[in-house]
Amino acid sequence: MKAAAVVDSLPGHGSSDGPVSIEGRDYGDASTKPFVNHVVVSPSYFDTFRIAAIQGRVFDSRDTLDSLPAVVINAKMAHDDV
Repeated sequence: MKAAAVVDSLPGHGSSDGPVSIEGRDYGDASTKPFVNHVVVSPSYFDTFRIAAIQGRVFDSRDTLDSLPAVVINAKMAHDDV
């Protein structure tokens, strides 16, 4: 099987970072928002690296420039009290 994906950083070679907010949570001001690392990937990334979603879904054709932004998070972030 041959596959390809586009990423802004290869796995294990750094990432971007910054504060995020979770809908429905009040953080007071920007300095108290959770700070996370993130990588921008193409929809084919998960198939290329044979990564399956544990819950929910990965990116697909529903994710366009006109749709609401989507994210995929890891299990640690899903279970931490962010």
